[in-house]
Amino acid sequence: MVQSQTREQSMAEELSEGLAIAAANLGLELGIISRIVGSTYHVEHVHDPGGTIRPGQSFPLEHTYCSITFAAERVVSIDEIGRSEHRGHPCYRRFRLESYLGAPLWVQGEPYGTLNFSSSHRRIGDYGPAERGLVQLLARWIETRLEADLAQRAQQLTQAKLGHLLEAVPDGIMLHRDGVIVEANLALAQMLGVESPAELVGTAVQDLILQRHHREQTAERMAALARGEAQLEPLPVELVRRDGGSLWVEGKGVPIALDGGLGVLTIVRDLSARDGFNRSLHTQRLALLGSLAAGLAHDLKSPLSTMSLGLSHLAGVVDQLPPLPHKARIERDLGDLSTSIGSMRDIARSLLDFSSRGGGRELYDLHDLLKIAIELTKHELSRCARLVVVEGELPRVRVDGPRLTQVLVNLLVNASQAIGEGDTRANEVRIETSLDEAGGPRIIVSDTGPGFAEELLDQVFARFFTTKPLGEGTGLGLTMSREIVEEHGGTLTARNRSEGGAELTVSLPVSVLESSASRRIVG
Repeated sequence: MVQSQTREQSMAEELSEGLAIAAANLGLELGIISRIVGSTYHVEHVHDPGGTIRPGQSFPLEHTYCSITFAAERVVSIDEIGRSEHRGHPCYRRFRLESYLGAPLWVQGEPYGTLNFSSSHRRIGDYGPAERGLVQLLARWIETRLEADLAQRAQQLTQAKLGHLLEAVPDGIMLHRDGVIVEANLALAQMLGVESPAELVGTAVQDLILQRHHREQTAERMAALARGEAQLEPLPVELVRRDGGSLWVEGKGVPIALDGGLGVLTIVRDLSARDGFNRSLHTQRLALLGSLAAGLAHDLKSPLSTMSLGLSHLAGVVDQLPPLPHKARIERDLGDLSTSIGSMRDIARSLLDFSSRGGGRELYDLHDLLKIAIELTKHELSRCARLVVVEGELPRVRVDGPRLTQVLVNLLVNASQAIGEGDTRANEVRIETSLDEAGGPRIIVSDTGPGFAEELLDQVFARFFTTKPLGEGTGLGLTMSREIVEEHGGTLTARNRSEGGAELTVSLPVSVLESSASRRIVG
């Protein structure tokens, strides 16, 4: 506010000084800069040694000589009004101004008002090109000053509105130019554990980002925004807090004109609430999937039993038939049907097992859980690779079976998606089970796909991190899988194989084993 008042006072002094100098050179007493709004003439700046006219006064436009100038849209000079066609003008009758020289003012392409000089004494000699040129030149200077003042006022108003907006929005907001923060709001300061937004001013945006991969992505986006390109999707990143902790957020920026050039306004949203929402949504989806799986399995039981009984009866009838040319083929086909019905029963059983409610630790054979996961992902795997299973000897384990099955399903689906549809003979998804060096059960899922980009290996378990196209991945699958494994006291790690492809390893602690005695269980 103080700066604004000082600026306005300085401008008023400059304009008054200009009016005084011009009036002296023109030999006229009164100089006025007016603002005309509608049919009203407002005195904005004035030079009047007699003190008759003051800033802030208003008159009907038609009562001033400026109505003539304003209508003419050019410099107007009247040497002796009493002897001119304007001697009946209301301004002459009221103020007895005998001499007048005025020019219209245009600001930002619109009529603004007038610059005018007058005197109660008649002009000795005619106004010539020099006098009119002086008024015209002064008018152009005044227009420039008024335009600059209006632009500065508009900018201050915009900044004031922006300031209110910054503090009203619950999300973090920062303005940055050339990668350096020039303004931030309180919400962002609180996210980062900083007492005041002023502490963030001058900070490089990259210094707030924890992961190198995120810094590279952010640099690319900021470069695009600096070119005026709009962002399409928010970018999830992990920020560093003042206390050394970290915070997952998503940021979306838009180009914005700042004083001195193009900058970026970035909205920063805390993802902790959305993380919880996604977990809840994921849990609801799993519950719905479990319910549908259980319903489907129960619905299959009755027709499968009927088909099995009918097939058994038919096989008995065929067995009693005398030798026929096609009897062997019929018996072979009946055997294939019986095998298919058995496979369908296994699928139904897997669906029932998968739909069981988790949350409790019970004794399981890990190979049985693995079979369920394979049965549920068999179709996905069959389109991209052959499946190789190498089972080691494992004791039974006390785990949350359905949740651990969810981990295995996720690893198998990720492996198949990494390979993609193609030559199933050339591609392979491999599962190996064994005891690790500490004696705990270990499951390794590997594939012959492209593997992880080396620079992304430290990101694969990060929340919301995904290399899948937009809409095809949430970035939560591996995160939740690792959390499930860690809830069991184990670890989930990822690496690239030297021969190509990726490898993910689930290691569980010895404490989940039923006993220390190893035994092989084949389901």
